[in-house]
Amino acid sequence: MRPIGLDITAYENVEEYDGKVETNKYGDISYEWLQKNDLNKFYVAHEAHRPRADGVEGICRISGEVHTFRAGSYSGYSAFRNLLATFLLNHEGVEPSREISEHVESHEVWNNSENFEGKPFYEIINFSDCEGTIGPETSAKLAQDFEEHEEDVKSLIKRRSDSSDYYVRKYDAWMQAFKLAATTGAVEFH
Repeated sequence: MRPIGLDITAYENVEEYDGKVETNKYGDISYEWLQKNDLNKFYVAHEAHRPRADGVEGICRISGEVHTFRAGSYSGYSAFRNLLATFLLNHEGVEPSREISEHVESHEVWNNSENFEGKPFYEIINFSDCEGTIGPETSAKLAQDFEEHEEDVKSLIKRRSDSSDYYVRKYDAWMQAFKLAATTGAVEFH
């Protein structure tokens, strides 16, 4: 049995599917049918996050490269987001609410979202930790954030975490996912 946590799949190309859909006797779409036909069903988990899907929703055809990784247990993923939030709240151009040496929780970004929209990593910090879709435009923005701030965030990770190698690998996996999806793809949280 697989431990509970967050898995990520990034798709290079995603396009709307408007063909016939096969369902089972209960009216549900079969996962096997989707896979066999290079299709996937993308979800928007929370209405507030719909804009981040950039129109990728419902059944879509998938093609090109696919990158899958385990983002971690829910608490491990939360710790990673907290590291990104610590960077964000202490990033140049954002009025820091505390000293850099203090730990920051993601909810400080969630609870003040109007102050952070468009800032580095905001779209992943303030997003579902269980399911949802980030589309190509938002992926391109996040890919740029991950590339532009790589050195500083990895330095912060190494100073702040007893598991720095683990979180550096997660940072690299996220960067690869968003780069892959940045043009015509999507990143799926599941």
